[in-house]
Amino acid sequence: VIYWKLKQYDLALSYYEKQLSIQLKTLPANHFEFGVTFLNIGEIYKARNEFELALSFYSKANEIFQKASLLPTHEAVIELQQHIQTTIEKISHE
Repeated sequence: VIYWKLKQYDLALSYYEKQLSIQLKTLPANHFEFGVTFLNIGEIYKARNEFELALSFYSKANEIFQKASLLPTHEAVIELQQHIQTTIEKISHE
């Protein structure tokens, strides 16, 4: 998160990839934390104006959240939907 806030996106992505690797070894396949990681990766791609890539990671996050049975009122689901909406708006203005 720190590297993302410092706009050091490549470093941030590197650490999120390491996080995914650890999660794959320690968490069940549909654990909601995977969704949070995918959401964070999507945010990095969105910040880099790589909107299609951002949407692909948001889609992965959404799939995990659904499999984890998170309610639509869950904070992570609400945040994800907001990111999807703003990313689609940015794509439509390109």
